[in-house]
Amino acid sequence: MRFFRASTCWCTAPGIAKAAFISDFALGDFDRSLQVNLVGYFLCAREFSRLMIRDGIKGRIIQINSKSGKVGSKHNSGYSAAKFGGVGLTQSLALDLANMALPCIR
Repeated sequence: MRFFRASTCWCTAPGIAKAAFISDFALGDFDRSLQVNLVGYFLCAREFSRLMIRDGIKGRIIQINSKSGKVGSKHNSGYSAAKFGGVGLTQSLALDLANMALPCIR
């Protein structure tokens, strides 16, 4: 993104899920879910907001989430944790960017 002027809208919908019963859920699989579904969203939103601020563009960051961001899913603890985190992250981004006319929507 650093090589281009920012768009007026950026939409994200990351999603990987590994299904396993909690006692069998490998830490590496849980971490991968968080890295892709939450950390990846954070990194992209951060870079896009930097470009929008730098270029003086008023636009939107839109996060497409999952029902698992509101209600847990059986055998999907990593995915659900990341999606719940995505909802909170979007709400925090909306507050951080409100004064710059950069709405964040989920």
